[in-house]
Amino acid sequence: MNNNIIDNDEDIHQILPRFYLGSVDMLLGKKNLLKQLKVTHILSAINDFRPKYDVINDFKFKIIDIMDMENANIKQHFEDTFEFIEQGRNEETDSTVFVHCFAGVSRSATISIAYLMRKQSIGFEEAYAFVLNQRRVIYPNNGFIKQLLEYELQLSRQQSNRLKKKQHPRLMNTTITTTSTTTPTTLTGNQKRIEKDKYYEQQLETKLKEDQLLLEDSKEEEPLRDTKYCCKKCSTLIFFDMDLDYHIVGQGYNSNNKPTKRNQSNQNNRKIQYHQSSEQQQSTTTSCTSYFIKEVSIPSINITILTDDGDQISNGKVVCKVCKEKLGSWNITGSACSCGTWIQAPTQQPCIQIIKSRVDEK
Repeated sequence: MNNNIIDNDEDIHQILPRFYLGSVDMLLGKKNLLKQLKVTHILSAINDFRPKYDVINDFKFKIIDIMDMENANIKQHFEDTFEFIEQGRNEETDSTVFVHCFAGVSRSATISIAYLMRKQSIGFEEAYAFVLNQRRVIYPNNGFIKQLLEYELQLSRQQSNRLKKKQHPRLMNTTITTTSTTTPTTLTGNQKRIEKDKYYEQQLETKLKEDQLLLEDSKEEEPLRDTKYCCKKCSTLIFFDMDLDYHIVGQGYNSNNKPTKRNQSNQNNRKIQYHQSSEQQQSTTTSCTSYFIKEVSIPSINITILTDDGDQISNGKVVCKVCKEKLGSWNITGSACSCGTWIQAPTQQPCIQIIKSRVDEK
């Protein structure tokens, strides 16, 4: 398809063949352009949206009523939106899909990234970079980024378990012995199948070794717990990797000692806080000196929350349950990381901040 007709249009960009991403303006005054692009399916990720009558009759719609807010649960729509985009990219029916939100920056970009992660079996960073290269204005909010990281982990688990279960049944119970240098011609077909199965088994083994997010013999229902974080004073296990709350690594504090705000010019420098060791963190220009915990109610977290003196109970310190050593602090609204990113407290949960120097990684 000739895409010269959208070269100078900032409201729409092609992500993949038969897959476009853009803003709601395409539906408000550029319906003819959508027709030229042979768009048949439209996925709208926007709150309180009702397409005009003349538009809704010309396309197949799926509307996700969601706001561009960090606490909005967009992950729950990833499976449905994947299926809809797949339908919209059907070559047999000559279908093309257009995904949009209000500005084509956060909500629709998040859905597009999630689609790529599953469709291409790639991680978040690779999918994010690909979509960003196609549409330079995308900027999913921090809450959506966290959900995409969780989705990456979910897909990785599913893929690993599928590969484990797909081992050929004949391979599991077959013992190959060589008793003669001459092989009967009737066994040629079986040998080919066995060689194919052996190759598949080797590929599976390589894949599992390369996947750093999965434990070797983890069960499908068990959370990943590869790295342990223990109290530096008494060595009590405090939490696991899976208990950490990820965030965008900021650009540091400004002169007013407040977290820096989102800046479009820093788009290409956006980084995600992964399971980095202390040495790796120190090697970066802007480092995070604290960990943030998802939920204080998680059974594996061995901390005690104490309140500061005063009538209003809104913040306090966090101590080890065993030795009572101070590990960090909590705040009912949120807390600023040393990298400059503001960490919003979860719904009905305090923001738990653990100082990295108070715990050991094992």
